[in-house]
Amino acid sequence: MANNTPGFRYFVSPTRHQCRAHRQGDWVVHTCPECDYQLWDNLRTGETKIFNSKADINHSGSYFPPAYQQALENRN
Repeated sequence: MANNTPGFRYFVSPTRHQCRAHRQGDWVVHTCPECDYQLWDNLRTGETKIFNSKADINHSGSYFPPAYQQALENRN
C-alpha cells in the first residue's frame, strides 16, 4: 500500500514479522526469528544499526528491561 500524500511516498508491506529483543551491553538487539533481519539500538548514544533489511517485510517489536517485564506480567 502506498501513501498518496503529495511529496511523501512510502510502501507499507502486508507481510509482517515480529522481532524478539534482548540487551547486549549498551545495545538492544532486535532479531527476527523468521529471517536474518536485525536492528541494533544503542541506549547510550542513540545510534541505530540495521542489518539485512527487507523492503517487502514490515518488522516490529519492543524491548522491556526484565524488571519492567516482570511488573507487567504480575499486574493482578
